[in-house]
Amino acid sequence: MSIYNSLIKKYEIELKQNRDKTFLDKWYIKNTRNEIDFAFAQLRKIQNTNIKKILAIILSRTIRSCRATTHFDLATLKKPQLTTYYCFKHKKSANLYFL
Repeated sequence: MSIYNSLIKKYEIELKQNRDKTFLDKWYIKNTRNEIDFAFAQLRKIQNTNIKKILAIILSRTIRSCRATTHFDLATLKKPQLTTYYCFKHKKSANLYFL
């Protein structure tokens, strides 16, 4: 846990956003949310509709995996997970994906 906290501090990772009105605000840390917004801004620039649809599907599946939740809670989403935790699925301690 101390390594986790030191990395959060060292890289100035903001875990919570200033707002939590939308699903994206609540379930994605600020850095991830910025990356999501950037990716979809790039996606909007694509002219070919078929390619845009395919990339949107790929991005949404990838983004789903980046939520601030435990591995075993991807479907139910009880509360955001912003610290390390014991993963019952993998039988070991787990960190958030960005570390």
